[in-house]
Amino acid sequence: MNNLSWLIYFAEVAGNIKFFFNFAGILVFLTCLYVMISSYIEDQFYDKNWKKVIISTAFGAILVIVSLIVPSQKVIYMIAASEVGEQVIKTPEAKEVFDSLKARILDELKVEAK
Repeated sequence: MNNLSWLIYFAEVAGNIKFFFNFAGILVFLTCLYVMISSYIEDQFYDKNWKKVIISTAFGAILVIVSLIVPSQKVIYMIAASEVGEQVIKTPEAKEVFDSLKARILDELKVEAK
C-alpha cells in the first residue's frame, strides 16, 4: 500500500479513534469525580486514594487531548488530495504544460505593458 492508501484508510478510522478516546477520557474523568465526591462525603479519603485519583484524572485528560489532536476525516482527505496533486505536478507532462502556460502569461503581460 502507498501513502495515499494509508491516508484513505486512516480517514475512515479517525472518526472511531476520536470517539473512543473522547468517550474513554470522559468516562475516566467522571469516575474519578464520583470517587472523590463519594469519598469526601464518607470522610474516608486517604492519601493513597488522592494519588490514584490524580493519576487517573491525568490519564483521562490525556485521552481527551489525544481525541482533540486526531484530525477529522475531512482534513485527512484534503491531505490525501494534496499528496495526489503534488505527484501530478511533478510529472513531466505537467511541467511541460505549466512551462507553456507560464510563457503564454509572460507574453500576454509583455503585450499589455506596451
